[in-house]
Amino acid sequence: MLVNRILDKLILMKDKKLTEDDVDFARRCLSDKEPLVRSEAVGLICSSDFFNEKDIERLLTLFDDDEMTVRAEVYDGLSECTNEIVSEKLKNAVYSEKDDIARSYAIEAWTDTIINISAGTFDKEINFIRSIQNFDFIQQSEYSRLACECALYSFKVKGALQGMLSFLESEDYHIQCSVINSLMRILRKDDVSETSRVLSEFLNKHPCKAVKGCIEEFFSEFVSENTDFN
Repeated sequence: MLVNRILDKLILMKDKKLTEDDVDFARRCLSDKEPLVRSEAVGLICSSDFFNEKDIERLLTLFDDDEMTVRAEVYDGLSECTNEIVSEKLKNAVYSEKDDIARSYAIEAWTDTIINISAGTFDKEINFIRSIQNFDFIQQSEYSRLACECALYSFKVKGALQGMLSFLESEDYHIQCSVINSLMRILRKDDVSETSRVLSEFLNKHPCKAVKGCIEEFFSEFVSENTDFN
């Protein structure tokens, strides 16, 4: 019952302007025995105005958390950092992470930190992604392969958009949703037209309700004209 009260409090805090006392409460929750509590606490801390270097140190210790949901939340939460140490830790997590979904979060978060930090070209980073694409732990996971294509797209590698869109043919609707959600996060303006065309054609294949909902959200955000989804 106490766990539910703590979790409920954290969830309710999402809808308010966080105070420093709220964030201090969330920080204490990072050591809670319940994974859901720890995950919610991570998200609140990272989105607050009080997020600081000490918080980064706290979150880095959670790279070893037993629960993949917590680790994934930490990776995602650190994606806005401009700290080179964090970027290197995320890169190391790509190798050490044992869960496919959490690893995809690590790849995406590492990519985001590189873009935040770098002011030049991404040759070294592109070579890194190209190299890990050959590893079994990437090849055997659609999530990781998709994350690599997203990274290459973010680094403006030619053909990466088509690589991302190819995962719409996955037999796993979760992957299909991940493609669209990733597009909404990183798609460049010049690629909206081509992506819209591909997604419109994909709708004709009558995807499941969840995927259709993602596509509708995409069009709502990126296309100004009314689109018939019937």
